[in-house]
Amino acid sequence: MKDVDLSGSKVIVHGFGDTGAYLAKRIEAAGGIVVGVSDGHGALYDADGLDIDYLLDRRDSFGMVTNLFRKSISKERLLSSECDILIDASIHKDTMTEKAVSSIQAKVIVETAKQTLNNEATEILRKNGKLIVPEILSGLGNLALSALEQQQDYKKETFTEDEVNERLNASMKHAFMNTYHLSNTEQINMREAAYMIGIRKHADAFVHRGWS
Repeated sequence: MKDVDLSGSKVIVHGFGDTGAYLAKRIEAAGGIVVGVSDGHGALYDADGLDIDYLLDRRDSFGMVTNLFRKSISKERLLSSECDILIDASIHKDTMTEKAVSSIQAKVIVETAKQTLNNEATEILRKNGKLIVPEILSGLGNLALSALEQQQDYKKETFTEDEVNERLNASMKHAFMNTYHLSNTEQINMREAAYMIGIRKHADAFVHRGWS
């Protein structure tokens, strides 16, 4: 496992929209240092950390902020800047190219919302020793919460907020560790491992119901 603790880690948020801004705030609250953000116009980077509240306050009606600063840089340059964790919250697939990912310094890359890394870029990062958390895994929280809602309705139970958070964290950790261990065992990337686990679960369910 990569030795990365969010507290004190330098984080770049590629895509400073609704999801990226929310994550930037949560990262700060957890003790992380947001050193870079990007939007449709460009990017900002400060090795000592950016003032996220200030940037959010300065965003225009289109959600852009980097165009207000003279020292803005390109998104490609941001991706190659020093950091521990890179969160790819962008909705565009044309930035995380094979050329761009080759110079990424982050130890951990987290996709959100949709797959922005193609197979070639993913393989380059894996061979460079990067840990990629694919969107199919990072986005499990909503499905896990829906399952908890169904469980409460089916069993006529009511969970407290703390109980929901505890069960959600346990589910996410279990899914991550299973995927991580399979990716290491089979020497495949985390997305492929997540697909394998999902297919196996469906296959087991078919057998259990006698549909095979």
